[in-house]
Amino acid sequence: ALQERVMRMGGVDVIGHITAENTGAYLVTPDGGEIRLKAQGFRDKE
Repeated sequence: ALQERVMRMGGVDVIGHITAENTGAYLVTPDGGEIRLKAQGFRDKE
């Protein structure tokens, strides 16, 4: 898969993944906690 090829390149860290739009944008901490991400200056769609 593309992710494995990128990881083998060296000097690159994969830090996220894509999910369905309706799940929102979250930073997942090492202990599994979720922190909602929100860009400043943009209105929420919700």
